[in-house]
Amino acid sequence: MPTEAIIETHVDPVLLAKAQAIYAAAGVTLDNLVRNMILKTVEDESVPMDFFRPNAETVAAMQEARRGNLESTGSIAALMADLDAED
Repeated sequence: MPTEAIIETHVDPVLLAKAQAIYAAAGVTLDNLVRNMILKTVEDESVPMDFFRPNAETVAAMQEARRGNLESTGSIAALMADLDAED
């Protein structure tokens, strides 16, 4: 596939070197990785990786939910009223 566009980005040189070492160990260049990520994005019409990194408050809420400690409002109307209420 011919190259028609150039992507330029600024990355910490130490971070870049570490990433390139990981890619090299997998037999992939940074150019190949970016090109394939863009191709996969277009093919799947979605971002091909998970950028979700929950903060401490979200992690705590997820842990509570997994333990079954969920707050219930009883109805959609009550939920909406709670969401619309002033804190």
